[in-house]
Amino acid sequence: MKKGDYTLLFFDWLAALAAWLLFFFYRKKVEQPQISNEEILQDDRLLIGLLIIPMAWLLLWSFFGLYRRVYRKSRLQVMNLTVGGTLLGALGLLFTVIRDDTALSLITYLRSFVVVFFIHAGLFSIVRLLLLSFFKWQLISGHVNFKGLIATDTTQAKIPQMRFTTVEQVVALSDVRKHRFSQDVKSIALISDNKKAVNQLTPYLVGTSMGRDVFVGEDTLALLDYDYKGTPFLRDNYVALQTHPLWAWQRNGKRCIDVLVSLLMIVVLSPVFLWLYIKVKSSSEGPILFKQERLGQYGLPFLIYKYRSMYEDAEKDGPALAIDEDDRCTPFGKWMRTWRLDELPQFFNVLKGDMSLVGPRPERAYFAEKLLEQNSKYALLWQVKPGITSWGMIKFGYASDLSEMLKRFRYDLLYVERMSLLLDFRIIYYTIIVLWQGRGR
Repeated sequence: MKKGDYTLLFFDWLAALAAWLLFFFYRKKVEQPQISNEEILQDDRLLIGLLIIPMAWLLLWSFFGLYRRVYRKSRLQVMNLTVGGTLLGALGLLFTVIRDDTALSLITYLRSFVVVFFIHAGLFSIVRLLLLSFFKWQLISGHVNFKGLIATDTTQAKIPQMRFTTVEQVVALSDVRKHRFSQDVKSIALISDNKKAVNQLTPYLVGTSMGRDVFVGEDTLALLDYDYKGTPFLRDNYVALQTHPLWAWQRNGKRCIDVLVSLLMIVVLSPVFLWLYIKVKSSSEGPILFKQERLGQYGLPFLIYKYRSMYEDAEKDGPALAIDEDDRCTPFGKWMRTWRLDELPQFFNVLKGDMSLVGPRPERAYFAEKLLEQNSKYALLWQVKPGITSWGMIKFGYASDLSEMLKRFRYDLLYVERMSLLLDFRIIYYTIIVLWQGRGR
């Protein structure tokens, strides 16, 4: 979170405090018309509410992603979120905190809901409209600026700027994949008249953007405008690409499901974990757990955990994919792979945040490079966390060679393009069927 994000969070907290204070006074006056303001302020429930309820509101707004990248948000977008979120929050208050209130014997639930909603929605809206207008003024006036990077092969004397962004770095197209982006860089623009280069590099930039804004265009001259000093700027209609397929609330919901399900599976299946540990230990020499570096979200490496299913030094001759009747597998390892029990330790990868329950299967850097050579769109899978199971694993299964990996990749790309929590539940359902039928390898 940046300074602007914390500013909005702080003023939201003040708005939530004021809203609860106003509603508390309102319901006390309904319950006891003759009560004095001093008596209301001495009520212990007022203090408890002022401590807990504003924090609950902040958690709700954080779940919807309100406090991230506030300088990039439109006022219309935030107002829509404010109305929808306040409806949910007001319903939550009505059926929890206010449910047993004695004031409800004098007024209806509907009236209480309307009052709660309009007090909170009004104060949140006023605070956010004022702050977002102030943030926009800061951007336009140049008081706040972001750092950007341009990847280009243009031969123009002046490198164009991006709106509200200071171009800190300029990188040649040929060096993009070798370049390590600074954490300060918030926007990346690809400027080239070479359509082939644009088509090849765009998926890589989107997949490795780490949430940055990615702007792409082919006709350099048509995308340029000039200020009064003659400095070239990118036009407002420059194409901005989506760098994550899910809304913030879906991403946070997906993460909550990942953590809860993984904890449940580790606890419930702990006897199975122990039994597999003993069987792997006794079946052959070597470590019980197999650790291997894979490429995860944004193409960053991480260590994936599995129960060892192969003999030690199975890849002494170099990286190789598993095949049917693979003689590198131990007898017990082959049985584990049939039921995919070797992948149970990956629930710990999910808890660490390296993986998700559902997502494209992570590959090793060796095979990922070969896949990128064959199809540059493979990098689009890096927009999301890899998963224990995937649409590709359900529809295709394990891949034995590069051509099969490319076929499975199409299913995983389809998942990324149509990603949703509902699709995740569907994939988990089909995964259970596959496991029940023992269709692993």
